Amino acid sequence: MTSLWDNAFEKQKAINLDGALQICSRCKLPYPKASKECSHCTHLSDDELEQLRQDFNQRNYKKNVQTRLAMIWGLVIVFILFVIATLIM
Repeated sequence: MTSLWDNAFEKQKAINLDGALQICSRCKLPYPKASKECSHCTHLSDDELEQLRQDFNQRNYKKNVQTRLAMIWGLVIVFILFVIATLIM
């Protein structure tokens, strides 16, 4: 099962890998080919990297829920305005 962490960077990998970047096999984030080590995860232990992934997934899950709620409220408002407009005419 892929996590939000992995999915979030799929588009970034497809867009930004123009030869200047490579993907870290450990954290799956892009970093410059000129660098010898990944700047994202080299200094992190395995436990710290896992905690970073969990934090990222939790933050993005909350963002996704908020975005969906905002879209639902937007659709409700548009529907109410449509009903009012049809009643007035």
